[in-house]
Amino acid sequence: CLWNGNSGCGKDAYEAAGGYDAYTHGEAVAAGMMQMLRWQVSHGLGGQALLDRLAPLLERWELPVRLPWDGAADYLARDKKRAGDQVTIAVAERAGAGRLMAVPLASLLEVE
Repeated sequence: CLWNGNSGCGKDAYEAAGGYDAYTHGEAVAAGMMQMLRWQVSHGLGGQALLDRLAPLLERWELPVRLPWDGAADYLARDKKRAGDQVTIAVAERAGAGRLMAVPLASLLEVE
């Protein structure tokens, strides 16, 4: 959960957008990890192997790999890890390893 909690994207936004009752905490964490990995891969920061590994594990436990992003992006602008137009995220390099990185808030709003 630390990875997802430090991502600047994901669970907090999903939970808030859902009024804290549309999704369970676990559902928001699962979808947030997948959203962050998809973002990371699409921005050339690696993580495809983790994405490929995580999706079937979440599906096996009947957790979502994607949730509607409608409204969730609005909460990123208020993220506690935001400083100006930058948000500090955790970039997962491989299972058990990652690094913190400041990225433009606007880039996190790009959803596939």
